[in-house]
Order: sequence, then structure tokens, then C-alpha cells
Amino acid sequence: MISGTDGATAADSQITGPMSATLRASQSGNTRSGRLYKLALQCSDPATNLSAIKAVAVTVPNVPAN
Repeated sequence: MISGTDGATAADSQITGPMSATLRASQSGNTRSGRLYKLALQCSDPATNLSAIKAVAVTVPNVPAN
């Protein structure tokens, strides 16, 4: 699962494979703190045993346009 701030929508992120995702870096410009994505991950083994859910935060800094 991926969620984001700064008006992020489902189109701003994509799970691209096991343990990988792409995130949109651009933002609306309304925030000085940048965009924050939260990624939640849960793994399974061949017997469908599930691991605990782990979360990580990824920050995309706000870089002013030239």
C-alpha cells in the first residue's frame, strides 16, 4: 500500500514489482516541506504465511523551480 501527501493520488505512485515502487517527485508547490509517501509492506512465503506489516516513509523535498 502506498499513500502520499500534497494532493497525491493513486496515479502518483505505482507498485512495480516485488520490493519496488515508483513515486512521483513533482508536487503542487503549495507546501514547503515537500511530499511524503508512506509505503506499507507485507511479505508471504510459498505456504502463504504472512509477515508483520512494516512501514517506511519516503520524503520528496520541495525544490524551487529556477
